[in-house]
Amino acid sequence: MRALILFILLGINLTGFTQDCPNPIDKNSFQDGFNQVAVQGTNAKKLDLALAFIKDKCLLSAQVKTMAQLFSEDQPRLTFCAAAFRRTADPVNFYDVYDAFTNVSYAFRLHDLLKTPVKAEPPVTLPTNPHPPVEQVLTFPKYNYPLSARYAGIKGCNGPVASEEVFRKTVNNAFYQPTEEAKEVVVLSAVETDCFDFAQSMKLVSVFRVEETKLRVLIKIFPRLYDLESYKLGTQLFLNVKLQEEWLKYASFYLTPPAPLCEESDADFQKILKNVQSKFFDHERISLIETLAIDHCFKVSQIKKMFTEISQAARKPDLLKKLYDKCPDKKNYYMLGDDLVFQSDKEELKNFIKSKSNN
Repeated sequence: MRALILFILLGINLTGFTQDCPNPIDKNSFQDGFNQVAVQGTNAKKLDLALAFIKDKCLLSAQVKTMAQLFSEDQPRLTFCAAAFRRTADPVNFYDVYDAFTNVSYAFRLHDLLKTPVKAEPPVTLPTNPHPPVEQVLTFPKYNYPLSARYAGIKGCNGPVASEEVFRKTVNNAFYQPTEEAKEVVVLSAVETDCFDFAQSMKLVSVFRVEETKLRVLIKIFPRLYDLESYKLGTQLFLNVKLQEEWLKYASFYLTPPAPLCEESDADFQKILKNVQSKFFDHERISLIETLAIDHCFKVSQIKKMFTEISQAARKPDLLKKLYDKCPDKKNYYMLGDDLVFQSDKEELKNFIKSKSNN
């Protein structure tokens, strides 16, 4: 679709259209309109309400795309996007909207419509009694849900946690959507505006049928949730053990801060090198380097200088293996093989590095 967009843009200058929309609506106002459209039971009702919503408002291209994804078919998407273009505050970014279409042909049709001279727009009126369907009282799986009331750990959003009313509207919006893709749009849009805790997110994700979709959505919304350290209870969403493991791996890695860079400065290394050089026998130098390997991080160039202080006959791959784990530039470790004398030792080091890279 990206290649198609590029091709289309070569033939249409989106900035060449006169737009009477300098100020887009704020996120909260858009979310309110989005929610009203989302709960409609059919594409026709969604289209009526969406057209009425944009009649006197200005949207960003990203908002147009998000609302277009609520439709389960391309034809109402086309009608909505064509109307929304004239109400777009950033037409230069409108090419993103083409990605909302399932079929390429509809992206071409939108392109043709945007090139057509503007006609007088008929008045758009709100549909009669545009009441959403009666809210269904949803029941959720009997999971062990975490409590966030006294949570004091790492947070993805500052709070306050979304009220029960906001959560209920969101989960019902998602539940009413006819496709997994439309449900996902509703959930992702909601977490952009409101702060949900992990228990609420588990309930939101439970409306999806496919476990792989549940995992994908949970991973996407996780960074914006309130009580991030409650993530382990999310395994209850998956019967598939591999998906449980994948979830735990992702969340734990996300919450683990990167380890501080371990590296010896040139000044510190020169002191260490002099200490190594002060030893008279090979076994003393090897013993000192092995001791240093426990809590020092030497670059390949530094290891090379220490290693060449040992006589060629005493150079063995075992010492290089002990220095590997803390080396900050492992991608260059193969270069140390040049300082080994015997071909068998070179092969041993090469195989060791390969085994480490595969882990």
